[in-house]
Amino acid sequence: DNELMIDTPVTIALADQAQAIAERESSDVETAVANKLLTDPVLGSRNIRVVADDSGNTVALLGTVSTEEEKEQAGRLAVSAFPAGRVRNQLEVQRRL
Repeated sequence: DNELMIDTPVTIALADQAQAIAERESSDVETAVANKLLTDPVLGSRNIRVVADDSGNTVALLGTVSTEEEKEQAGRLAVSAFPAGRVRNQLEVQRRL
């Protein structure tokens, strides 16, 4: 039996829709965390990127801050903006001269 099975357009459309929702949720999480960081008088001026994973369950903080305290504060703010997910604080501390 040589049968060719083709996914129905509805299945493909639902998969595309699910991916679009996941991307939108990731973007919403990134925006919420980034906005929270921007409200901080010190961290708002730092070069911090917020990146959500594909599932939107985890965000990573990337970039540099000047002190360990700034790194810790960024982590706290990210958790407060995204309490239902995980935060990976990958910020590097580079002391300014």
